[in-house]
Amino acid sequence: TPAVTITDYVRLPPNNYTALMNAVATVGPISISAAAEPWQLYDSGVYDGACGADVDHAIQLVGYGMQFYV
Repeated sequence: TPAVTITDYVRLPPNNYTALMNAVATVGPISISAAAEPWQLYDSGVYDGACGADVDHAIQLVGYGMQFYV
C-alpha cells in the first residue's frame, strides 16, 4: 500500500532561473535533474564552471542563496 501519492505537478520552463526561484520560495521543495560530472569535484562557493549534457542525477532543491550545508 502506498504511503504517499503524487496528485498533481507543474512543469517549469527549462533553464528559467526566475521561475525556479519563485517556485522553491512559494511552493516548496522542487525536483530537478542535473549533469553532475562537471561539478563532481566542487569544493565550495557558487559553482560557475561548465554545464554538462549527460543528465545523471535527480536532486531535491529545498532552498537557494549562499548558505550551503552538505
